[in-house]
Amino acid sequence: MSDSDSDEQQPLLECSVSETAKYLRGVPAARGLLRAIKATWQSVPYGKRRSAGAGRDAEESGEGSGESDGDDGGGRAKPKRAAERSSSDPKRDRLRRRQWKEQIALNLPIQYIACLELHQYMQENGCNVALFARRDCGILIKIWRLLYPDIPAVYLHCSRALFNEARRTHNRDYREYIRGVVSKAGGPRRCVFVDVHGTGQRMIRYFASEWQGAVPFCYLVSAGPASARKMPSESARHHRKGRLDALVWGVGGSPIEMLNYDLVGSASGFADGRVKREPLEYPKDLVSPAHDCAEEFVRQLAKYQDKAHLAPDLDHDKLREAAEWLMDKLRDRRRKPIISTVIEHVRNHERKKQEDEEEQQARKSGDATSSSGKDRQRKHRSRKSRKHTKKRRH
Repeated sequence: MSDSDSDEQQPLLECSVSETAKYLRGVPAARGLLRAIKATWQSVPYGKRRSAGAGRDAEESGEGSGESDGDDGGGRAKPKRAAERSSSDPKRDRLRRRQWKEQIALNLPIQYIACLELHQYMQENGCNVALFARRDCGILIKIWRLLYPDIPAVYLHCSRALFNEARRTHNRDYREYIRGVVSKAGGPRRCVFVDVHGTGQRMIRYFASEWQGAVPFCYLVSAGPASARKMPSESARHHRKGRLDALVWGVGGSPIEMLNYDLVGSASGFADGRVKREPLEYPKDLVSPAHDCAEEFVRQLAKYQDKAHLAPDLDHDKLREAAEWLMDKLRDRRRKPIISTVIEHVRNHERKKQEDEEEQQARKSGDATSSSGKDRQRKHRSRKSRKHTKKRRH
């Protein structure tokens, strides 16, 4: 499978479909994954059309994608929807094709392995329901529902801003929404909160405050700190209790978050049973190719999955090693997904900083009345202390 791409302006993620496929041959429960990867790569609807004089290598590699005859490389007609997405703009088609490549070579295998490890984590801890964070887990939950259709999965309305707002204002509407979700599992403690990247801090704070300390388990596909000891105090404490874990530690969030950009804006409020969302930070059509690729992958995986992922004796050490190998491609801070050439990811971090500032201001305003009284008490104690010191000297 030939899959060479390059970018002169900005170093892109190092990803090779053929290299990934070669490595995954030694990974447990990967046969269906490999066949789905190959079929999805051959179905890429963008790029060079195979010419009449194309050599045998291009035909075997899938580089031509079978576009000249409407075949996806396996004798099946490609969906009309995918074919119609190809445009007459070579630069735009290259962007879209590269997005498919990054999904197939990196993100989709990572999400597949994360599903297998999450399933193991839920079994070990007696969790009944998986709460997937909406937006970042849009691709992950599609794969999960295919692999484990009998385990309830909720695509949870949440975000840093929504958790902060609901905790600060004691939002009853959001609490009732959460009650309806966690009741399926018998309470928050029987649920696991899942996110592609983060620390789980805002989720932990919300449940600790609004649910009298009944906090779900937390499973992260990746976490920035090298170990749980370096996470925020709430997250580190949750880990010490055996209620938080990550598939891979020490990975920056930008690349994995870019690979999982969603098609809706971030949640900022909840009222009358409905979530309030901010406008999408980027044009939807820039990220839709990644979701088209994920849908095609899930469709192929449904045909080729051999149920090996359900085997009770899976070698989870090898699965985690494979996740580390794939995540290593995301550790080079100089290299980014191609979507970074058209979308400025820093906006998300600016929003986080703004949310933190707003929360601090809310705390200050809420404590303003009591703080003046505390200042007077401190001054009074200070005067008494000085008088007592003078008496001792005399």
